[in-house]
Formats: sequence, C-alpha cells, structure tokens
Amino acid sequence: MRSLREGAGLLLRDATGELKLSADAVVSRYESGHNRPQWASVKALLALYEASNEDRERAAVLWEEAGVPVPQVRLPAAAHSLSVGVR
Repeated sequence: MRSLREGAGLLLRDATGELKLSADAVVSRYESGHNRPQWASVKALLALYEASNEDRERAAVLWEEAGVPVPQVRLPAAAHSLSVGVR
C-alpha cells in the first residue's frame, strides 16, 4: 500500500484524512503490516490511490492471507530456555 500511495504522489496524512483517522501512525502500521485494516479501509485507500485492477487483486490476496491464523509452535521445555528473546 505504501508504494501505491507514494506512486500516487500522496502523503501519509492524505491517507489518514481519507480514512478520517486522527493519527498517521495508524496508516503507517497498516502499510508496515503491523495491523490488519478493515477491508473497507483497504478499498477506500485503493480508490484514493487510483490503483490498477492488478494492484486491487494483489491487495485482496494479501489482505486475505493476513487474516489466516498462524499456527503456534510448542517447544519442548528444554528448548524454551534457548528460545527466550528469539522471535
């Protein structure tokens, strides 16, 4: 989304204003993948950025993939002490 926004010559505050948000950080977290926006927000941004059909399809796939739960991995108790602080 960031590359689409920048390609459209828009600033983060333009996207923030379109979504009627109070902080640029929210859109920044969407763009970085830290937060998953509502689909309505994605559609609004794609319209603002005048995204191509190809970009819209790719955004839809990425949005769907972002909603798939990640399986949790359980480590044996001995391995736990080795994994502390590892992400």
